Amino acid sequence: MFIHHPLFGVGLDRYGAYFRQYRDASQSLRRGPNLVSNAAHDIPIQLAATGGIFVILAYLIFSIFIISRGLITLKRTHGPRQVLAVTIFAAWLAYFAQSLISIDNLGIAIWGYILGGAVVGISVEQQETKSTPRKISILQPVISIFAALLMILISAQFFESELAMNRLARTAPPQSQSNIAEYKQAVEKPLSNFFKEPTMVNIAAGDLAQIGDIQGALVLTKENVKSSPRFFEAQELLARIYEYEKNWKLAIPVRLYLLKIDPFNQINMLQLGEDYKNIGAKVEATALAARINSFAPQSPEAKQAQLDFGN
Repeated sequence: MFIHHPLFGVGLDRYGAYFRQYRDASQSLRRGPNLVSNAAHDIPIQLAATGGIFVILAYLIFSIFIISRGLITLKRTHGPRQVLAVTIFAAWLAYFAQSLISIDNLGIAIWGYILGGAVVGISVEQQETKSTPRKISILQPVISIFAALLMILISAQFFESELAMNRLARTAPPQSQSNIAEYKQAVEKPLSNFFKEPTMVNIAAGDLAQIGDIQGALVLTKENVKSSPRFFEAQELLARIYEYEKNWKLAIPVRLYLLKIDPFNQINMLQLGEDYKNIGAKVEATALAARINSFAPQSPEAKQAQLDFGN
């Protein structure tokens, strides 16, 4: 990812959206094409891949600065203060070492900044100065309170959607038509907020399709694909809806896009071959059977492809 997007990366928090495209065949076959990752198990690589050269350089400069301040502190301090400095600096070094094999998890990453700030803070020599009256600015606490309230408001929106989605997961699809309207309201509830998480939209669309509201599922899925075109699960659901309606000609372009962003997914290739077969495109279908066989010859999909549209 970094090699192909050196300046700005693939986008912050977009590692998962590009993972399928950049993995090799061995990973897909070893773990299965649908088992993916949304973060590199190495924070410097994660930052380079998603943020590019400027982000990784800033991170390295930041880390070098903390290390330099830690070493300066060890030289300048003595006695109990040095013990405290060693403890904090060692804790930060432990965090930095584990970051080379760990994901950029918020619950862990926050300690890197807290400990790093403590290392820098303790490195500043305390100088005794005469007490002078401090000028207190009202602007700083006002800005802090406003920012905190804004974050709480945004978080509440996500939390409300999560609660609604959890309630939906515990609700069984209706068995009769009389309860469908109520179930649709439960499906739409997680999407009623301003912020719509693509995974939630996809789950809601799948639930609508399950109760037979194909058009409602299609509308949600098209909106989801438009806003997040690299969201594999949404594209795959769109293709399955078209295939359910036997609209192979619309399903094929979606499957071809999935093939582009996930070139070693034999499950998608098999279904694409079936779609080609259904419109009479024998040559394209046969080529897909050969492609599956080229990297996954022992897979069930390769055997099925040979039976259905192979040579």
